[in-house]
Amino acid sequence: MFKKILIGSDGSGDALHAAHLAALIARASHSEIIVVNSFNMAAALAFLTPDAMACSETIIDSGKEGQKETLKGTSDFLAVEGVSCRTRAGIGHPVEVTLRVAAEEKADLIVLGNRGLHGFEEALLGSVSEGVVLHAHCPVLISRGKALQIRQILVAVDGSELSYKALQAAGEIAKPLKSKIVVLNVLDSAKPFPGFEPDDILTADYALRVRNRVLERMDEELKETGIEYRLCQETGHPAEVIATFAAANDADLIVVGSHGLGVFQRALLGSVSDAVLHHAERPILIVR
Repeated sequence: MFKKILIGSDGSGDALHAAHLAALIARASHSEIIVVNSFNMAAALAFLTPDAMACSETIIDSGKEGQKETLKGTSDFLAVEGVSCRTRAGIGHPVEVTLRVAAEEKADLIVLGNRGLHGFEEALLGSVSEGVVLHAHCPVLISRGKALQIRQILVAVDGSELSYKALQAAGEIAKPLKSKIVVLNVLDSAKPFPGFEPDDILTADYALRVRNRVLERMDEELKETGIEYRLCQETGHPAEVIATFAAANDADLIVVGSHGLGVFQRALLGSVSDAVLHHAERPILIVR
C-alpha cells in the first residue's frame, strides 16, 4: 500500500522525527520517499515591517536558500537512516503545497511533524497537520511524541468500513516491520455498533456480540498475514479511551479512520480522529 511516501519537512525537530518514522516504514516496505518543503511568502510578509516588505526579492531569495538547506538537511538525515529520497520545493501555504505535490506524485502516504501552532500564528496560518488531514487523498501520519520504533500498533475499530480500512493500513505497516497489532473497540453508550439497534445496547450480551463481530472481521483481515494481534474492548468516550489506552499500553502508533465530516459538522461535533490527534501523545495515522 505505501509504495510512495511524501514527507513534509520544515527542518524542525518534529519534522525530522516524522522523517525517522517514514524511514522505518520505507526501509521495511521498499518505499520511495519524496521530501517537500514550502516557503510561505504570505506568512513571511505578515511578520515584517512595511520597510522590510519593500525588499520582497531579497525575502524570496532568502526563502529559497532556506529551502535548499532544509531539504539537504532532511535528505542527509534520511541517508543516515538508510534510505534515499527525492526533494521538491514549493512556494505557498504549506497545506496547499503539500496537497498539490502529494497529488502530482500520487503519494500513498503523507508524513508530517506536529508543530502545534498556537494563538496568533494558528489564527493567521492554520494548523498544517490539520489542514492536510482534512483534505488529503491518502492516509496521513502525524508524528507526536518520540517513538523510535513501531513495535505495537493500536487500531481503533468501531464497526464502520472505514475503521476496517484503518485495520488494513495498520497491517500493511505491521507485516514488514513485524509489529504487533492491538485492536481497540470502544463501546459508546450513545451510539450502537453498526448492524445493531439502539435497544441492543441494553441487553446483557451486547458487548460479547459486538466482540465476536469484530473478531470475525479481524480474522478475515489478519489471520493469513502472520501478524500477531489481539482485541481489547473498553467502554466510554472513544477519543478519551483511545488516548488513555495508547499511553497505558505503550502503543508506538495509533491508527484511526477519519469519517470526513463536513465543515459544519466538524465545527459542531468534532470527530474522534480530530480529538485523538489533539490529545494522544503518540504518532497517529489517519486513514480517509
